[in-house]
Amino acid sequence: MSKQVQAQADIGSLSLRGLGLFTDMLAILSADNVTPMAMIQMEQLGSLFHVNGRFATSVPELLTRASSHPIGRLTLAVGWRRGDSVSLLAESAGGQAISLLSLCITNIYNEEAVGQILSRLSARLLPKSYPRAGVVPLADVAALVASKLNRFGFGNVLAEQTMRVHSAFERLETTIPDGLLELPSVESITDVFECLSQLRGDDTVVRVSGSPGILYLLSIAIFMFPHDAIVTVDSYVIHEGEAGGRIIIEICDSAPVQVQVEKKLSQSATLTLPMKVCEDGRKIKGACSFAWEGWIARKLQIEFARVGSTCTQEVLVACCSMVTHLAEDLKLFKYTGISQEIRFEALLGLYPADRIDRICREVFLAPAEKTNANLKNVVQVVLMVNMVGAHVCTIPHGTVVHQPTSGKRWETV
Repeated sequence: MSKQVQAQADIGSLSLRGLGLFTDMLAILSADNVTPMAMIQMEQLGSLFHVNGRFATSVPELLTRASSHPIGRLTLAVGWRRGDSVSLLAESAGGQAISLLSLCITNIYNEEAVGQILSRLSARLLPKSYPRAGVVPLADVAALVASKLNRFGFGNVLAEQTMRVHSAFERLETTIPDGLLELPSVESITDVFECLSQLRGDDTVVRVSGSPGILYLLSIAIFMFPHDAIVTVDSYVIHEGEAGGRIIIEICDSAPVQVQVEKKLSQSATLTLPMKVCEDGRKIKGACSFAWEGWIARKLQIEFARVGSTCTQEVLVACCSMVTHLAEDLKLFKYTGISQEIRFEALLGLYPADRIDRICREVFLAPAEKTNANLKNVVQVVLMVNMVGAHVCTIPHGTVVHQPTSGKRWETV
């Protein structure tokens, strides 16, 4: 006899008073145009993943965040309204876990691919007797969740892990493998999440090895399961969680990615799933969200890494200097019957130069060069950002900006 008992109710037998018990929840879901079945299915799917780490801790607060400011007898709502549909997911561990998972895949894939991933995972992991929502309703819920959690900045995490891996290869004086940021196919990422769902068992280990597209898997593991992960680059440990050993990520030189589910102290055969990269990533690629601090620097680091290069501190300083110098000379034209020329700095209030310098430091994570004598050199370096596929790019005085590991140019998708 099944241990799972599902509560059922015949709506036809309910009175208006009984139906009123569901009024608040139905009103919340209707206001956000969310299918109730999709919300239930997402929560059930999330219950199969045991997330941890600092992002998991902050999820309940962000899912329920709402604020308002009183203005006399009125109240001005700022941000999100209290008690929306996404806040319902904060009330359970499954809802919180699926929120993190949704944020990851919405930053990597487009809306259609996100719905397919969630639908395939539900078909594989949930009991067949459970009712199912369609691909579009599942994608809609994921998009709503991401709209609240995007302030986590998954793109920042992806860039940070990319730079850590590049730094490890440089320390080992080893060639950086090609295709670390190739986009995994929908089928492959579904297989990976299916393997990760088996971590509910204390004796289960998920081992990921290879290089093409592995930076996405590494970022997902650090984002959702940092305490369980151990990450190595050619046997050089770059991350070890507090309870590490349950997710082992081994980044090897140009080896195809393999995902294995193993049992501790067991001689049983392992389940091996090869991960395939997508042939045309443009069809399913999404857009990463970034936190404000350092978002331009992190974006540049990711784009450089896509073509096998490293975005150095010199490049960030040059780009920051370029923006600073341009802001000083930028002029706008305002037409109020008579054309009027306005300096851009006049729009920034008192001490515009200090404000420009502060903001540039925040988004580039680098200071600007102060002397105008270096402007020509700065322009040359910024123009070289568009030449990432070249063999070697240098700035004057022989400083290496980046040096790709091979002559092959990988297209960004």
